[in-house]
This record gives sequence, C-alpha cells and structure tokens, in this order.
Amino acid sequence: MDFSIQFDEVNRLIRNKLFTSARLDINMDLFFILLRGIKERKELALLFNEEILEKLIFVLEKIENNYRKAVIINSILFIMDTMKYDYKKNRNYMTNLFQSYLTIIEERGWKEIKDTLHLFFMLGIDKSTFIQEMCRRYDEKKCVKFLLKLGIDFREKERKEFSYLSFLYEQNKRMLTRFDVVFHFYLLTDPDYMENIDIAGEYLEFYGNKKEIFTNWKFSSQGWDNRYVRDGIISKEEEAIFIEIGDLYNECKDNKSKFDFEKKQKGENDHFEEISVSFISRLRTPKVQNLLERFFHKKTIFEIACCLPVDNFEINNK
Repeated sequence: MDFSIQFDEVNRLIRNKLFTSARLDINMDLFFILLRGIKERKELALLFNEEILEKLIFVLEKIENNYRKAVIINSILFIMDTMKYDYKKNRNYMTNLFQSYLTIIEERGWKEIKDTLHLFFMLGIDKSTFIQEMCRRYDEKKCVKFLLKLGIDFREKERKEFSYLSFLYEQNKRMLTRFDVVFHFYLLTDPDYMENIDIAGEYLEFYGNKKEIFTNWKFSSQGWDNRYVRDGIISKEEEAIFIEIGDLYNECKDNKSKFDFEKKQKGENDHFEEISVSFISRLRTPKVQNLLERFFHKKTIFEIACCLPVDNFEINNK
C-alpha cells in the first residue's frame, strides 16, 4: 500500500505546527516526544522528509534548554542516517548543525557525545574538521582531554596537520596506560589487598571483582605483549619485574592445579581463594619484597605511575 499521501499530510501538519505557530513551546513538547520515540520505532523516521530536517536548524535556535537541543540534534542525525541523507547535497546545513552541537558539547555526558559525533562522522563530517573546531574553541590541553575521553585517534593526515597536538595526545595516552598498568601492579602486589577489597567492597570500581586483579595480569614468561616497552609506557627493567611477579602467581596456580575433582566441582571461587592466599604468602618473602623495593625505590604509587620512563621511545619515534 502506498502511504505517500498520508506522509505528505503528516509533513504538512508538522511544518504548520513548528514553523508557523506562535506557540512553539507547546508544540515542541509533542515534537520532542516524537523525536525520542523514533529510536525505539524506526518506522517513525518515515514521517520526516529532508525539507523538515533541514528547517529544524531554525527551531534549534529558539530552544534555550541545552538538554533538549542535544537530544533533538542526536535524533535529527539518527533520522538522517536511517534515510541515508546525502551529505554532499547540503554540506552547509550539516556544518551549521555540527556548529550548533559543539556549542553545548561541554555539558553533555561522554557516552552521549560519542554517539552523536559518530553519527556526524557517518554522515560526512570529517574528523579533521572536529579537531580543527576543538583547537579553535579550546586550548591544547583541553583538546587532548576531549580527544582521549572520546577515543578519537589521529590518522596520518591529522598527525601531519596537528603535529604538536598529536604529540601531546600520544604522550597523554601513554601516561594513562602507564597509570592503569602500574596501579594494577600495585594492587596485585599489596599483601593486604585481599583484606582491603573486602572492606572496600562495592566502592572499589576499578575492576569488576577481586579475581580480575589476578587473572587480568598481562605479564608472565608464558606470553606477554611487549608493546608496553616498545611504546615507551614501561621500561625493560619494569617489564622484567612484572614478568617475575606474573610467573610467581602462575606458579601458585600450577601448584594448586592438582586438587581433586570433587573440590573443583564446588566452584572456582574456592580454588581462587587458595591461590590468592598462597600468592600473598609468597609476596611477603624477602626476595619478593626486595623486588618490589627495586620497582618503587621509595617513591609513592603516584610518583611512579605518573612518570613515563626515559627510554629510546622518543629517539625511535623522531
């Protein structure tokens, strides 16, 4: 059945309500509900044609509530993506919509910003344009913060165009990775960790549960990703210590692998508790304590975690 006549009539009503009515605030409530419903019922996107979508930029200018404005922009993009909107046909409109969104970007949640920017990129806005706009609006440190939070990496083109910003971005990205790895190591080798995590309980959100502190450790002689040294995140000496601690944990795990089948049937949790108790007792030995002292060399966790190693990284990447 051809619904084109009905769709034309609905579009006429929307135009009359939104673009000619003096009481925009009342009609906007209904329009806002309709837009939010489109993500749950994609077929509602058929109620809009390109003319209405492109005229909505004028409606956005009259909306003072930035939350509503962000939701409407996201919904417009969603509809455009659904209808395969031709970006090349009206670049000016898409650029204006993009500019309108950037004025409120600081007030939005990161997940929502990622979703909206992804739609902009899908519809034709280039990532270089986004980086240029960030540079124009914010200082370099704030630009780097935005790009890291949003997970927007520099392509070769942007690395050449924004060389210093790209350098800051990579340096900060390495620093964040180092902090994660070193803090993980700190938790792994703290003899009081098992007791502390029971006290902290749900407040410790760095990992899903205490088992992950052990099972997610990436370093051992059985295999590890040496990109951490290659990318200048940890030194070779630190990597050697990480591997030694990983081997120590695996040794405790292997020693407990001979328990009987009935005990295994009781669940992995019991087995894990035995391994962790054995591992913690090994951590208290003078040999391991000397190893940890060598790693931290009387500095705090933050002093170690927030200082990239002086390595061949800079030389190799010049």
